[in-house]
Amino acid sequence: MVYFLVALICGTLSTMAGSVKFPKSFRRFGIPLILIISSWSVIGAWAFLYALLILPLSMGYGRFDPTDDKPSTIGLWVHEHFGLGVDNNASSDWEDCIIRAIIGLVYGMVMLPVAFVSGNWLFYTIFCCVFSLFSVNYESLGKNIPDAKIFGTTYLSEEFIRGFIFGGLALAVGIL
Repeated sequence: MVYFLVALICGTLSTMAGSVKFPKSFRRFGIPLILIISSWSVIGAWAFLYALLILPLSMGYGRFDPTDDKPSTIGLWVHEHFGLGVDNNASSDWEDCIIRAIIGLVYGMVMLPVAFVSGNWLFYTIFCCVFSLFSVNYESLGKNIPDAKIFGTTYLSEEFIRGFIFGGLALAVGIL
């Protein structure tokens, strides 16, 4: 039950940060804080290792867009080094896959200290595989899932599902 509740809170924070009306800090700082609080009784002060998640949660994973004033750092890097866009001005789906694979790898590296402390290598492996594949391949998994519109604000189903899966698996790495 705790995992479901934590996953639900993380999914909600993620989707709120993905909307226009809420700051991204809901996701960047809220999710690590929820994981720290919920794992404290099991791994003690080591729970602060979840604060390392602020790094990948703060990284933009958007595609390169030449009209964007502040493009995603990773998206820009991938575009410059792989240049897979049709006219080299817009990103391709391949670039998007590379960007999301890099983000998945960063999440895995950041969760490594939590796995060392907990010794939970099975859930760490599941976390890395599932989250990396899901990050790269969300389009094929969830494009038929409608977004929610609540009080005039659109909440992306992709953000909720990603946060839900991430929160549940990240907690499992630390306390199972």
